[in-house]
Amino acid sequence: MFKVKKVGVEFLGIEERELQSSSSSSSSSLIFFPKLKCLMFGMMREWEEWEGVPPQNNITIMPSLSRLAFHFCSKLGTLPDFLRKTPLLKTVIVWDSRILGDKVRDKTSEEWAKISHVPDIQMKEL
Repeated sequence: MFKVKKVGVEFLGIEERELQSSSSSSSSSLIFFPKLKCLMFGMMREWEEWEGVPPQNNITIMPSLSRLAFHFCSKLGTLPDFLRKTPLLKTVIVWDSRILGDKVRDKTSEEWAKISHVPDIQMKEL
């Protein structure tokens, strides 16, 4: 079993230095996972942080994502900023992921702000 604690830009298949060089080149546009519609993470009990990319105009991540789910990610406490700019995201499910669930329930939290535009947010603790 993997003991992932943090997910960063390597999730996109790039390295930090590639990200920095792409931000200096405003003419090129990068789109990651352009057709991904549903993404589920499960049984990642040691995962604490999902770090996105710095806000940049030339990077788009998962523009077609409509459903995002977290099951049994009990230590996860952060979501990436790019979720704010995911207009087709209609459902977020947080099941048995207590830290993230508590942050999403708090309507003043940064994590809530990242998904507050989502019409269907489901939370359940087992």
